[in-house]
Amino acid sequence: MSILTRYTLSVAILLLFAVGSVTILSLDTQRKDLRAEALKRGRTIAKNLSSGSVDAFLGNDLFTLIPLAVDTAKDNQGVLYAAVTNSVGKIVAHSDNSQIGKIFSLENPRPLEEDSHVIEASLGNDWVWDVSAPIIPKEKNVVLGMVHVGISRQAVEDAVQNSLLKLLVASVMLLLLGMGCTVFLVRVLVHPIRILSDAARRIGQGELDVQVPVHSADELGQLSATFNSMIGNLKQAEKVKLEKERIQGELNVAHSIQAGLLPDAPPKFSNVDVAFVCSPAKELGGDFFDWFALDGGTKLGLVIADVSGKGVPAALHMANLRNLMRFIVRETLDPTETLKKVNALAWPDLKGDSFVTVFYAVFDLKTWDVHFVSAGHEPALWHKAKDDSIEECRAKGMPVGIAEPEDFDLVMKESHVKLEAGDAFIMFTDGVTEAMNVREEQFGREGMLKVIQAAKGNADSTVKAVVEAVKKHANGYDQSDDITLLMLKTV
Repeated sequence: MSILTRYTLSVAILLLFAVGSVTILSLDTQRKDLRAEALKRGRTIAKNLSSGSVDAFLGNDLFTLIPLAVDTAKDNQGVLYAAVTNSVGKIVAHSDNSQIGKIFSLENPRPLEEDSHVIEASLGNDWVWDVSAPIIPKEKNVVLGMVHVGISRQAVEDAVQNSLLKLLVASVMLLLLGMGCTVFLVRVLVHPIRILSDAARRIGQGELDVQVPVHSADELGQLSATFNSMIGNLKQAEKVKLEKERIQGELNVAHSIQAGLLPDAPPKFSNVDVAFVCSPAKELGGDFFDWFALDGGTKLGLVIADVSGKGVPAALHMANLRNLMRFIVRETLDPTETLKKVNALAWPDLKGDSFVTVFYAVFDLKTWDVHFVSAGHEPALWHKAKDDSIEECRAKGMPVGIAEPEDFDLVMKESHVKLEAGDAFIMFTDGVTEAMNVREEQFGREGMLKVIQAAKGNADSTVKAVVEAVKKHANGYDQSDDITLLMLKTV
């Protein structure tokens, strides 16, 4: 017997077995699905009839249930009967009026194991699934009666038989087609495809050094050559994937560490309300903010900064600035001296290759005086409660790290304002005002001012309103810069 004949017979037997198995499994699955669908439908009908029966029982108007039962059986295909019984099992409504007044009972009942509310029973020459549901009024744990809906089992069996005929016809056609294709394809395809299949299996197990022989220049030969090329690409892709996963893992750890460097909660005082938000554009951001309790808790230092660039270098400079600020504020209350010392210590690392804009303010919690300095940062905003106006709070200075200490110290000048009750002092980075939408339009300072003036709540609600307005303006456009906002409001 030739290999072609053997393979043809083998494939025919396999097809016959496969088609038969699939047919049996499909019929069994379909029978279960149809039964489950019929019972689900029955439960829905019973539940609806139960809900519609509550008012009739409560109002002692049981005659209204008779047309309801009749319509339920008439309007739902496959429903042989619908019945409503009282608490002692007496039928008060039935799709067959002759059953009214009798005790509801079933012939040869046997409960289905999967559902205590479904009973299989005989009904004349037919078998029926009786689906029941209790009649329970809302907020009352009392059963007024039961609803019974009879679903014809024969309807499901008829559908299964119809599917069987269709599957048999399809199976015969599939067998004939399969045998015809086998005769044609086995001779040409079996051997090289088995080689490719074995190679694919080994690749799936992680063996990327597999090579398949190329014996011809036809499509199978080209497929084998492409397969070998694909293996090379997979090896390279696997290396790239592992490298990306390593880098991403390190970035995730760095992001977690960086997030831990920022305050997780604002300070709590009786006469001022503080809120903040910081949303980096990438895994690692260059924005920074912090707060410090100064002079025994009588003053509050607030700092916000924006490191040039993004990614790992910006994150490292940000961490360094945080440590410098926390160290230096313990030595001096003077905002000007603080930034001068920060620049002097940061200059050896930055040397003009990178720089940091900083806005640092010291609030007197008793007098609400604000002394602040700016190292080339966006001016803060002073929202005055008495006339709802907003004034920019500027201070002369250049970014940290852009000039040597001698030149930096000459430019740095301190400014001062005095807040009144209900006033707000807002510090932010340019990621807020320069947020873009798909048309490359910036959110802008005017947009920010409108939101601040419209917000009438506390500091936290105002900060959230600004961030929400920025997101609405961007409308899904990728965030291009870190967004950081820090606000203090007198109470």
